Amino acid sequence: MTEAQPEPTANPDAPAATVSYDFRTGTELSREALSQLRGYVEVLAAALGRIMNAYLGCSTEFRVTTAEAEGFEDYLHRFAEGTLMGMVGLTGQDTGMWWQLDGAVGGAALGRMLGGEPIQLTRRVTPLETAVLKRFVAEIVHVWTSTCKPIARCRPEVTDVIADAAGLQTVISATEIVRVDVDVEISGTTGKMSLCLPTATAQRLVTGAHRTDATAAQLRDPDASHAAQRITVPIAALVHRGTIPFARAMGLCEGDVLPLGKPLDDPLIIAVRGHDKFFAQAGMRSGRIAVRVLGPVPSDSP
Repeated sequence: MTEAQPEPTANPDAPAATVSYDFRTGTELSREALSQLRGYVEVLAAALGRIMNAYLGCSTEFRVTTAEAEGFEDYLHRFAEGTLMGMVGLTGQDTGMWWQLDGAVGGAALGRMLGGEPIQLTRRVTPLETAVLKRFVAEIVHVWTSTCKPIARCRPEVTDVIADAAGLQTVISATEIVRVDVDVEISGTTGKMSLCLPTATAQRLVTGAHRTDATAAQLRDPDASHAAQRITVPIAALVHRGTIPFARAMGLCEGDVLPLGKPLDDPLIIAVRGHDKFFAQAGMRSGRIAVRVLGPVPSDSP
């Protein structure tokens, strides 16, 4: 009979096993880089809360909730009916990221941009609605470009709006993506939108962007006044709005006179991003045409 041999015990002095990782592969994102990407979106969310109030003509709120990595297959498996995706191309890439809108956010934005109340999107969007939603996503991208230099350097441009996972698979090739979720409220309707991008693209956005703790705190400042000050918005000074017969419009030529029926002392209208916001008086300043703001246009004005 042989004596039982004791089982070998681990040597506490032996070095722990390590697994090497090549960070050039672009399949993982560090915790610091993920936090930095979230900071970029928080700057955007703070700015959107102000800009979209005027753009959509209603109360809006945007608040970042989570930022995490997940497998692309898992993302596709969770894809919900009614989800819309605004595809965004970056410099050197046909599609670098996409903004995902749930049905509530897409319907609310669509209703307001068409001059009505938020609607429920329980069907596939029409080509016209797709074009309107593409403009909404383009506005988000424009604001982000104006408030975040790393994003501006990539020259983002909205390329398409798609509404199914199959369409997404044809333009995105990735094993892992990063998703930053934003809670949204538009005219009392609540929903969610998310920034989604392949991990390699996320690394590209944050590469070489080092911030001090003070800078990071500023990025997370809900007021973000420094960011809002850099945003530019289109304005127009409107003398008059009216209608004429289509045949008359087609026959207009140089020298024709169009009576406007507007008294000379009537105020002009200042429109911000296509929305009437202020009454104004025309005049001159430093030898150039200028307008003096007289007051706000009532919200119930036609």
